[in-house]
Amino acid sequence: MSNIIPMSRDPLGALHRSLRLATRSDHMGVDRLIGRLDLTRREDYGRLLSIHHAVLQDLKLEWRPEDRDDFRAMSRRLQNDLRMLGFPTANPQSMSRAPLAEGNQLGIAYVIRGSRLGASVLRPRIPLQFSASYFDFVPTLSWTQFLAQLQSNSESAEGQASDAAIQGAKITFDLFSRLLTQAAPA
Repeated sequence: MSNIIPMSRDPLGALHRSLRLATRSDHMGVDRLIGRLDLTRREDYGRLLSIHHAVLQDLKLEWRPEDRDDFRAMSRRLQNDLRMLGFPTANPQSMSRAPLAEGNQLGIAYVIRGSRLGASVLRPRIPLQFSASYFDFVPTLSWTQFLAQLQSNSESAEGQASDAAIQGAKITFDLFSRLLTQAAPA
């Protein structure tokens, strides 16, 4: 008898699959905008850090309780990296948007936690002389653990919960997109 446990052919839960599908074009748009930044240039790198900081600050009241410690740590690291670059870390004015529903929080976490995967791709593009503690940060709640939470929510969620998570993810991607567009280098 074998002790091997068969791996699922479909590692994505229903909610994760729905989030990925519904936000694919949003994600690609943000990736395209980030790709225009030359992270070897102090100004572009600082813009990217400032945008990440602005998004975290703007959505701060919407963080799930289980995300707060990681997201606070990310915010502190962003502030430190910006300070080391000589960039201001002022709290941005809130982007005008409708108040978010509680169910949107999971979608916000999906995008912000997913950005850690993107950070590992961007990190090699950042020169060693730039402080990159934000890009080096490893959250306490791993991506795998977060996906397990998504799976759990997927199993207990109704269609409305899935729609709310998708809306939260889209709002977060839209915030990144608007800020990246505004900060586009001349």
